[in-house]
Amino acid sequence: MGKFTDDMEKLLVERYGIKPELMSDKELHDIDTYIETYLRDKFIIFIDGKKVEWNFIGKQYDTDVMKVYLEIPNLDRDKFQSIGVQSSVLYGVYPDQKNVIHIKVKDVKKSYVLIKEKNSAVLKL
Repeated sequence: MGKFTDDMEKLLVERYGIKPELMSDKELHDIDTYIETYLRDKFIIFIDGKKVEWNFIGKQYDTDVMKVYLEIPNLDRDKFQSIGVQSSVLYGVYPDQKNVIHIKVKDVKKSYVLIKEKNSAVLKL
């Protein structure tokens, strides 16, 4: 999932009243906790239509984009037919926000662009 870093920084300031200082030497040491807390409220993953828990793996910066990595633990590809996502990440701050989502299950990879009006996608296997 990719986010423009300045958009995420603005959201973290407004929502949590912190100075995240993303992409700098002054970045908060516990910033991942804030990002994960926000994502748990705004990003849902479904397996065969049922909500599942995910693990926050971490983030990575690529120029002015923050990439966030999530995984579903103990997922057996042979045991499900579809994986879906629903996102409302940053729509409260930026109604025109576009979220790029990459879903990868073993050798199957699909990318989606989610917007406020179409905030979900399903990959059928």
